Amino acid sequence: MDMPLNRDRSREIMSGKGVDAVIASSPENVYYASGYWSVAHRSSSRVWIYAVIPLDGEPFVIAPAWEADLALSGGVENIYLYGPEEVELTGEAGIAGFDLLERLLIKARIGDEALSALTWALESEGLSKGVIAVDPSKVEPGLLERVQRAIPGLELRDGRGLIEEIRLVKTREEVERILRATEVAEKSMEDALEIARPEIMERDMASIFEYSAAGDDCEISRRMIGFGERSSLPNPTPSQRGARRGDIIRMSLGCAWMHYNSNISRTAILGRPSTEVRRGWEAVASAQDAILDEVKAGAKLSQLYSAGERRLKEAGIRVIPSTFGHGIGLELEEDPRIGRADGELLEGMILNIDVRYLKLGRYGLEIEDTFLVTDKGFERLTRTGGELYIL
Repeated sequence: MDMPLNRDRSREIMSGKGVDAVIASSPENVYYASGYWSVAHRSSSRVWIYAVIPLDGEPFVIAPAWEADLALSGGVENIYLYGPEEVELTGEAGIAGFDLLERLLIKARIGDEALSALTWALESEGLSKGVIAVDPSKVEPGLLERVQRAIPGLELRDGRGLIEEIRLVKTREEVERILRATEVAEKSMEDALEIARPEIMERDMASIFEYSAAGDDCEISRRMIGFGERSSLPNPTPSQRGARRGDIIRMSLGCAWMHYNSNISRTAILGRPSTEVRRGWEAVASAQDAILDEVKAGAKLSQLYSAGERRLKEAGIRVIPSTFGHGIGLELEEDPRIGRADGELLEGMILNIDVRYLKLGRYGLEIEDTFLVTDKGFERLTRTGGELYIL
């Protein structure tokens, strides 16, 4: 089964909150619960797909009939469909995979809409009473009220953030996917750096990164590259700006492998750095080191932030970033956020520690790496060096 769901953690958190089931609604949460990665769910605001995680028992899915093949590919056994089938059933499929799809479409009770399929699914799975938390990320209007009327024995609660809380701690399978995505991002970044020279455009480097990552079966999730003064932009979308001798090249790049993301940031220079740039880089790299000194299970997020803030201030940097990174997984940026807010690190979290200094109109410096939190500290997932690349 392809679902990445951390079943032990989900049971622990759901039991602690007195919840009998959770209804996932965002594309990421549906995939996490079921292994079903929908195309329509991400591309349309009017397609409703749900995955239900019972406290006891296996997850099940409510999906449009025209995506029955994708729902099957996740490995969930119980799939409830709605809407038009979009295929002619011949009874003669016979080919492995096709026969499973045909049997599903033949036997399925197909509802007219997602809501009717959801209520039918809940009743069929023995969830006609008890407490159900609903992820409100992408639910159709009036869902809670209509389900409550259809199944009066249920108590429906706002489950905002519940699945995201489960997702905070990664399974080994999730770690391996992020590690693979990170390896591809680093290799593809190095491929892009190989063509860096005067007159090469930002778009040229971005194209090489994209081509290299696609060759390793990854999808691009971030491609920020800025030369010279454009390296100081918060979000340097690649342009036709050509490189010049002495330019700083700031890159923030990422890709996804099996739907799990990577994100790395590096800084290079075409030539030798000035004293000002070298000092700025030393401050940025030193701040990341100071944050890492605090990383271990049980550490406060605010403690990490304070370490980075203190180091940058000691170096004379006046504008301090509001965060020094984030979690990563099914989303490029997810909880936890390394800022002043409350919260602590848990063993099995994955952090991207990101420190940057942007001097608008002049240059930008950034370093970002990925780490797995352990009980004694951390395991580094990025493999490339964190030095300033001198080209």
